[in-house]
Amino acid sequence: MSGELPKLTKAQQAQQAAIQARADARSYRSDGTPKGLRIQRTQEAQDIYDESVRLSAKLFPMAVSGLKESKKQSKNASKPRPIKNELGETLDDVIRTLANEPSHRDEQRDTPLPNVLWPHLKTAIEEWSGGDCKESRPDANKRDSWLYSFTRTDGIKDTITYQTFRRKLAKNKK
Repeated sequence: MSGELPKLTKAQQAQQAAIQARADARSYRSDGTPKGLRIQRTQEAQDIYDESVRLSAKLFPMAVSGLKESKKQSKNASKPRPIKNELGETLDDVIRTLANEPSHRDEQRDTPLPNVLWPHLKTAIEEWSGGDCKESRPDANKRDSWLYSFTRTDGIKDTITYQTFRRKLAKNKK
């Protein structure tokens, strides 16, 4: 019996088991894979990996611009909705009422022309906001540059351009 190992006591066996457990714990990663184990990729897997890295680098700028656009849209969406006056009317309601007045209707058209209604809008804004409304024409020959500046009922200065007015009238027609 010279080749046999001596029998260990229970205490010695427990101590040896603890040492082995610590050694085992050091040789495994937290995900359970053994340390030092290298996974060999096949050429196909390596090609797929390389392609995904290349695409990621190519798409990253688009993702960044998409995030910027998303934040910009969130900021715009969080802006308050159209302001109402003391009567609960919005400026869109005023424009709609103005467009539907029989005195402004043209018999040959279903909606009045914006240039016919534009002067009447100033008076309507003054009544709606309860304040003064100033007309600006940076370029008198271009209607698209015309605008009215006024103070809303909440005290904030606002403007409406001729172009915006035209769009609101066109929406009203639908």
